[in-house]
Amino acid sequence: MGIRNRDNIELSHTLAEDILSLEKIFSQQKEIFLKLEKREKELKENITNKVRDTCAFQRELMAVKSTQCAQSAMRNIMNVESHVGSGNLRDSLQRIHDIQQQFDDRQSASETLESEFPLNGLDQQLKDAGIVSKQKDIEAILERVKF
Repeated sequence: MGIRNRDNIELSHTLAEDILSLEKIFSQQKEIFLKLEKREKELKENITNKVRDTCAFQRELMAVKSTQCAQSAMRNIMNVESHVGSGNLRDSLQRIHDIQQQFDDRQSASETLESEFPLNGLDQQLKDAGIVSKQKDIEAILERVKF
């Protein structure tokens, strides 16, 4: 066995040790990445649910406030009805009705948009299109450099 062959064998062993070390690091990082990716997904789902809940609570609060306002206005109108002409009363009632209708329309539009465009729609579209991460590219490179 010549010196050159021995040097090549030693170099091959050194290279193999380096690759083994890098593969171990890669494996550890891959495991950490997968855990982080899972946690990210959980957090996104949690945030999405919290946003939905908050929006629902805000809609309910607006509905309650609107109803309270309408009831208060009705009481005031009834108290003032004897002093004011019936034309102003009808106008006030119509304005209250219009405000409640606008609220109902906004709530309906909000629910429609939320159902058609969920908060995680882009992530899902990317996954459906096969554009998830660089993981496949990394694995392809590692496959090419294996002995």
